[in-house]
Amino acid sequence: MAWADVITIIKDVVISGAAIATAYAAVTGLNKWSSELKGKANFDVARDLLRAVYKIRNEVEFCRSPMIFAHEFPDWYRGSLGKHDDDEVGKAWGHAYRVRFVPVADAVSEFDLKTLEPEVLWGQQIKEKSQELRQLVRNLQVAMEAVVRDKYSGGEDFKDRDFGKSMRSIVSSSTKGDEFGQKVLAAVADLESAIRPHLPKN
Repeated sequence: MAWADVITIIKDVVISGAAIATAYAAVTGLNKWSSELKGKANFDVARDLLRAVYKIRNEVEFCRSPMIFAHEFPDWYRGSLGKHDDDEVGKAWGHAYRVRFVPVADAVSEFDLKTLEPEVLWGQQIKEKSQELRQLVRNLQVAMEAVVRDKYSGGEDFKDRDFGKSMRSIVSSSTKGDEFGQKVLAAVADLESAIRPHLPKN
């Protein structure tokens, strides 16, 4: 075999080897890029969802503040200083609670949007865990409506004291055995446990 043929064969082998190495590098790079892209998508989705969870927690906490200030009521309402009938009292409290609940409702709307992609990426479990937090927010809304109806009725709706106490304990937080507040924190913690694994550890 002539040296020219040997050189040609070596050249072909080198070129083939280089092509294989290039293809391998390309596939490896593509896989790494795909993995990084998936990881970033998971991180973004997890971060956004956790932020939405915390927003609900914070807005519910503010909404349940036991102190309601004068500026939260309509301008015409004078509270115990005014001679208001039951209808006016009901309207005033309804106004205060509606204003307080708006940020909670907005936070839930954002939360609902942020749970769609995690359900696609992570499965049904995240949807089931999010339902508990939604239900607690709904319970808060129902309790606020019950308190307002009691104001309209002049206290007649809460003649059942246990029922009245139950509704008020949901509407307003307490430093003594805040059962509803603990349920909210537990639902938040449950969601945290499902979301945290999708966030990179420092």
